[in-house]
Amino acid sequence: AFLDTVGDKLVAPLTTLQIELYVKGLVDSRLEPDKRLAVEVTRNWGEIASGRFQYDRLQAEVGALLSIKKEDIVEFWDRLYVKERRMLISEIVPSIGPSKSKAPSLGGDYQHGL
Repeated sequence: AFLDTVGDKLVAPLTTLQIELYVKGLVDSRLEPDKRLAVEVTRNWGEIASGRFQYDRLQAEVGALLSIKKEDIVEFWDRLYVKERRMLISEIVPSIGPSKSKAPSLGGDYQHGL
């Protein structure tokens, strides 16, 4: 029920100024210098491990953020929620004690039971 109201109550009323303020906050956080060497090393190692080698990813993200318009946000929300709506159902199964379901297998068979 909450997600049904997001488009009308949160996305549609956004003003250009609000979007610019959100973008500025995100840009400032992305461009903030690393406070610890380990943060930079982890980020760069992630690029190496993924094989992408995009060491200027933060600057590319900032460029993408600066190009965002309200129409992009509205289109994204419509595509994500209205047109291609998917459902996620999760169940918590206790490891001890009574349960209505059996614990899932640990073999990674995500289609099991469907």
